[in-house]
Amino acid sequence: MVCPRIRLSKSQYIKGLQCPLALWYFKNRKDLIPKIDAAKQALFDAGHEVGELAKQLYPPGVEIKGKFYEIAKFVNDTQKEIASGASILFEAAACTRDGLYGRIDILKKANNEDAWELIEVKSSTSVKPYHLEDMAVQLVIFEQAGFSVETCRLIYVNKGFVKNGPINPPDYFKMEDLTKPVRDRQAAVHTKINELLTIIAQNHEPSQPVGSHCNDPFECEFKHHCWKQIPDYSVYSLFKGEKLQELIAGNICRIQDIPGQFALTEKQRIDINAYKKNEIHKEEQNIKSFLETLQYPLYFLDYETLSHAIPWFDKT
Repeated sequence: MVCPRIRLSKSQYIKGLQCPLALWYFKNRKDLIPKIDAAKQALFDAGHEVGELAKQLYPPGVEIKGKFYEIAKFVNDTQKEIASGASILFEAAACTRDGLYGRIDILKKANNEDAWELIEVKSSTSVKPYHLEDMAVQLVIFEQAGFSVETCRLIYVNKGFVKNGPINPPDYFKMEDLTKPVRDRQAAVHTKINELLTIIAQNHEPSQPVGSHCNDPFECEFKHHCWKQIPDYSVYSLFKGEKLQELIAGNICRIQDIPGQFALTEKQRIDINAYKKNEIHKEEQNIKSFLETLQYPLYFLDYETLSHAIPWFDKT
């Protein structure tokens, strides 16, 4: 199969859902794309480890391999393996005649031999709204590419799992059938695809103010560019939702410009007062009382740098 010029991939669709401007930058301003830092690479690596473990749920599967840019190879190899009788494929790829492209973590023959199951693997511990959007666009791509899809499933991490010896994948993972909510989104996906393709083709960047969407569901890779006029510590650091929108509507961004009568929680009040006075807020008696409850010797694991999706140690 000869792949057309790819106009929109699954990952680009998700990027555009979060912020159309981010998608436009990704397509038209490659110079703004930052290098991947160690923290982000660690997240990618953790997700890859979870994906590798999930493959053990479906032996013996055939993996479609290659460099990330070898789109035609991925699609052609997928078709070759299916023609050879493969019933389980990892990282199977599909593209449509109008340039939509996606890869699915696991492609599995359904009970109906003429149909397939689309299975995505996520390192989160619950089903998130963007997971549904992710699978919805995958369904559009694979069906338009000629696949008959019977079921859409999501595999994610069982947050109640505790390691005790070698990890047994069926215990570590949970699975949920998302076919109905994913199919319910099909009309909206088709509409959004057309909107995003129109935005990509613009010669000028779309207008998009900064906001909470810059961090939801992920921190945007272009935040360093869009937020360059925003102080490192601002109303975005303390507020969200209606309170944040109220301040932004009043053109208030700096902490020191928050009106004295603005409704605050106790923690926000402490935070703002400490900032304005340039003082550290200490509750020494509470700290002392807490320290007195500890029993030595103490052992420490820094959960911010040991945030592995797959536990390393028994009883964790």
